Amino acid sequence: MNNDLIYLDHNATTPMHPDAVDAVREACALYGNPSSIHAAGRRSRALIERSREDLALLLGADPANVIFTSGGTEANNLAITSAVVSQSVDHVVVSALEHESVRECAQAQDVPVSEISATKSGDICLDHLETVLTGLSRDGQKALVCVMAANNEIGTLLSISQAIGLANMHGAFTLVDAVQAVGKINVNTDDLGATFLSVSAHKLCGPKGVGALVVDTDAPLKPLVYGGGQEQRRRSGTENVIGIAGFGAAAKAARISGPMGENVRALRDEMESELRRRAPEIVVYGESGPRLANTSYFGVPGLASELQVIAMDLAGFCVSAGSACSSGKVSTSRVISALGFDGNEAASAIRVSLGWDTSRHEVNQFVDAWTNYYENQAGARLKKSA
Repeated sequence: MNNDLIYLDHNATTPMHPDAVDAVREACALYGNPSSIHAAGRRSRALIERSREDLALLLGADPANVIFTSGGTEANNLAITSAVVSQSVDHVVVSALEHESVRECAQAQDVPVSEISATKSGDICLDHLETVLTGLSRDGQKALVCVMAANNEIGTLLSISQAIGLANMHGAFTLVDAVQAVGKINVNTDDLGATFLSVSAHKLCGPKGVGALVVDTDAPLKPLVYGGGQEQRRRSGTENVIGIAGFGAAAKAARISGPMGENVRALRDEMESELRRRAPEIVVYGESGPRLANTSYFGVPGLASELQVIAMDLAGFCVSAGSACSSGKVSTSRVISALGFDGNEAASAIRVSLGWDTSRHEVNQFVDAWTNYYENQAGARLKKSA
């Protein structure tokens, strides 16, 4: 990482854990195809299976139910498309807070899609979900309910256990997008009982370009990629041995270190308190409900998100205006709009997401830089209105 940058965008991607870096480096020396039966192939295969076990241990899953993919997006697409193509699902239900890889994939299917509203605090509206599921089950429709564990923009923790419980009552399948949650909070697939659960390595200090879908034993799974029959014929294609090695090492490190501690939460809360002291008109989104310890999503109505991100970048701070999965675009937050805030508020929000090693000094420097920008803009607005 560049020494002249202060990185506060860990929800977009995380720096790799040293153990993951070492694992990737060592895997580069393995040249055997993991599907080959000779010694070189067996070494690569052993590394993949060891990584699968490490990820399964982190998630409380059976290693046999872990399917490696190219990332969280592919994992979500595999779950949704597979459930529909297998004719096990004839209606997809998504929360208004879902990632685009879930929303767009659901819309691309040849089945109806229902959207469940969000609460002002950034959770799924369980009453709305129950109403929709009651109607679908009454009409004999089998649903797939998609609810993320933690929102990638505002960091709120959704009521996934309750949502899964409602889905089970109505005979629906479930997909939990746990990409932003794994490594930050405890996520146990056995306890949750979701049909599908997606995860991505680069959100938990692993390499980019590798993820996984954890499937229930009875999950309706039909491959999207055919070929050599890898991943127990559930996702063909020669495995990304190097990426999987880093994924496994990152998962093992996350299991050993445990979820993000109160020190990260305290640092985030101190930052928000100081920002609010300096800019009383600031709005912190999702703060009334449980959130990831590292995430703060805030804004001042009238202060454009894009200009804040650019100004902070010029000052040496990496922050974002929300999801990083938008091809480099800065756009109005759909999530903030889903919470019931107006367009002016949605267009002013930026996200600061801390990491395990973010220091108080770095946060204080950011607060000073943002305050300087805020005061300059406030002065410009006063001058313009005079």
